[in-house]
Amino acid sequence: MKAICIADSHLHPYRECSRDNGQDRLQDGLLAIRQSLEHARHCKCQWISLGDVKHLKGMWNLAALNGMLALMEEYVDVPKLMVHGNHDGLASGSSGLAPFRKYAEVVESSGIISADAKEKVFVWPWQLTFDRLQWFMARAKEAAKRSDCILLGHIFIAGSKVGPHELRLGTGVTLEQFGLSGKNRIFKWAFLGDVHKAQEVAPRVLYCGSPYAQNWGELETDKGCLYVDTDKGHVERIRLDAPRFRVVDLTQELPKKREDVGRVVDWAHKDFVRLIVDETFKQKELEKIQSVSGARHFQVIIHRQSRSEQRVSDIHAGMDDRKLLESYMETRPVDGLNAQEVLKAGLALLKG
Repeated sequence: MKAICIADSHLHPYRECSRDNGQDRLQDGLLAIRQSLEHARHCKCQWISLGDVKHLKGMWNLAALNGMLALMEEYVDVPKLMVHGNHDGLASGSSGLAPFRKYAEVVESSGIISADAKEKVFVWPWQLTFDRLQWFMARAKEAAKRSDCILLGHIFIAGSKVGPHELRLGTGVTLEQFGLSGKNRIFKWAFLGDVHKAQEVAPRVLYCGSPYAQNWGELETDKGCLYVDTDKGHVERIRLDAPRFRVVDLTQELPKKREDVGRVVDWAHKDFVRLIVDETFKQKELEKIQSVSGARHFQVIIHRQSRSEQRVSDIHAGMDDRKLLESYMETRPVDGLNAQEVLKAGLALLKG
């Protein structure tokens, strides 16, 4: 099998970080898909979408649908396969991928789609239940006796990494359930959608990841698609040109480094930037960083350090006024003012 694999495009006019009510964010998604189709055309191979082309589960955003149809028409020469994801249905119960049947093979139910002598390709679209899994695995096990088997699916594998902190969720099906590990492994390769973080869950079990960053939870820098050639045992991650979400923490920067603005933001051009600074940064510094960054969206979060209260010790009844004020001022010094003048004023107030 030779293909460009993409997954979890979630086409939608996202309003977060948008300049025009989401239309620019929709174009980000369409541009990423266009690039993947261009790669498929250049490599003269199949283009495979492994689920969740659309974002809204019960309906299509009209601009997203029209944009996707225009791409399908433009790249009509590229053979296409579209696997259903959990976002690809419609409220009526019909397929949200139905408009693309003119341009692609749309797979809504689990089964085998290719059964040549050398490789057999099995597909598991998103399913509400796993009632068909036993039947599905029995067919795959029988096929694996005679040829290599490949799995294409929209599946959440337990233990997959999610989010910027790479959390591993225990929910989902196991590798063993889908014949992807152990001595009796059934599928030689698996290419999956549903998890937005690109990763290899097990040897030759790969998530494409989302082709472009969709929110602040997707901070990976290698967003894109996969070029796979299973005949040659080759898999290559292709990074697509799309804006990324960037979080930069400058609270640990040394003062002398703050002057080197270019080093801090040289990668931020056209990205979405969230800058974390402490209270020592001045407004002019932040404006300078923003102006040279070229960021499409720039947000500043000021990290304020908590200050613990320090009690004034050695104060007791009967202490004279001067000693009381001196003890207080020693614990809480007054910045920028003459201490003796403050003490003098305080004594005057106490006497008054």
